[in-house]
Amino acid sequence: MRRWIAERVRNGETLIGCFVSNPQLATCEVLAASGFDVLVADAEHFPLGPADVQTIIAGADLGGLPALVRLSDDSPTSIQYALDAGAAGVIVPRVHGAG
Repeated sequence: MRRWIAERVRNGETLIGCFVSNPQLATCEVLAASGFDVLVADAEHFPLGPADVQTIIAGADLGGLPALVRLSDDSPTSIQYALDAGAAGVIVPRVHGAG
């Protein structure tokens, strides 16, 4: 799935996603079956713990969708944990430039 989402982004396609703050497996499965291209676990604006993020990723996976994680910070530990949990990618908050 990671290649699928990256390929679509490189091709300039518009992806429709849904930000998820409710770490309930059934909720994520329903959202994944609702026609979205991607689900995003929003750990920046909601107090999602590691188990919550894993549940959202698992629900997206069960619905056949990739999941991204919007992190609460830009620490390498946060990024690595999200990717190790199976996220197709991360959204890093408050990035104001490449350097």
